[in-house]
Amino acid sequence: MFDHAKQLQVFLAHDLVKLRSLHPGLLHLLERLASINALMLARVAVNPASRIRRKAENNQTVRFLTKEEEGRIRAVLAPRCPSCLPAFIVSLHTGLRASEQWNLRGSDIDPERKTLTVRKQKSGKGERHIRLNELAVAAFESIREGADLTGVPFLNSRGTPMTTHRDWFDPAVAEAKVPDYTWHKNRHTFASRLAMAGVDI
Repeated sequence: MFDHAKQLQVFLAHDLVKLRSLHPGLLHLLERLASINALMLARVAVNPASRIRRKAENNQTVRFLTKEEEGRIRAVLAPRCPSCLPAFIVSLHTGLRASEQWNLRGSDIDPERKTLTVRKQKSGKGERHIRLNELAVAAFESIREGADLTGVPFLNSRGTPMTTHRDWFDPAVAEAKVPDYTWHKNRHTFASRLAMAGVDI
């Protein structure tokens, strides 16, 4: 048995580059086996797998909204908070971060040219421009009468500037019975739909 442990130690010591390319789960299992063998024998002073850089396993799944789920959320928002519905549509069709969306001003929106300018990015980099599709343009057009497009475009049900989504979006998602979905995942939906449409992202 000691010979097997010794062979494993030599293998790990000389094939680190190859081992780093293994699936993280398989690499972790191999590391555990090597460590158990060494500890049981109590003849190996150093864990033979200690030199292997462990890779994190990504167990997260990308959650995006189906068309049917989107329809259910729209159906809840339309009567409950009509002024919130355009904000939801813009989020789905631009991929904006929440902070970017609530910091928009009317001068950043150009429905005629179908462009949106994000002045300050989360990364601290300069401004970027987003091409608006027809649904996003229609959403902005729908709020022209109810908002000051030279100031803050999104207003909540009280007619004050919208600075958060949690008080209206989270309850709407719960009422629509859409599980495991948050506002941030609108960005996943935006990216997933672009990918499914064949757009290089």
